[in-house]
Amino acid sequence: MLKIIMDRSTKKLPEAQTAALPLPPLPSSKTDPTSRVGFSDKVVKVENDRKKYLTAKYGQHQMALIKKRLSVELWLIEELQMLYPKEGPGSSSSGYGSDVVDECDIDLDDLLDMERDDERRRFLRQKLSACPQPSIVVARFIEDLLVKAKSL
Repeated sequence: MLKIIMDRSTKKLPEAQTAALPLPPLPSSKTDPTSRVGFSDKVVKVENDRKKYLTAKYGQHQMALIKKRLSVELWLIEELQMLYPKEGPGSSSSGYGSDVVDECDIDLDDLLDMERDDERRRFLRQKLSACPQPSIVVARFIEDLLVKAKSL
């Protein structure tokens, strides 16, 4: 019989005694001395299917600016889809082109980097020179975009 002495102050077994304790046998219905676990030499590569995202926490003011910028960007895409309708047999049910950005690439950063409104108007007229809509519709779009750009 094995005699175990506990430390009364900590109510724990001393480390020297815990290392010497025998482990109980594993519960098994049959023990076969010839059975072994076989490991192959092949390395199985497990890939993680989850995508990793980096998130950042913004302050309330910064988040409001981001949301305002995003709303202007979405408005710009929507308006460009109306200015450049998709034609032909492969048109979508909405009738607006999905490749509008390829036809007319208006970058808000470039627009905001310009100091004067007349430079911005000239830049936008050049970008929209191939627009199939009447010039009055294009002029109204340019004025609306300039107003929205000033709010950013």
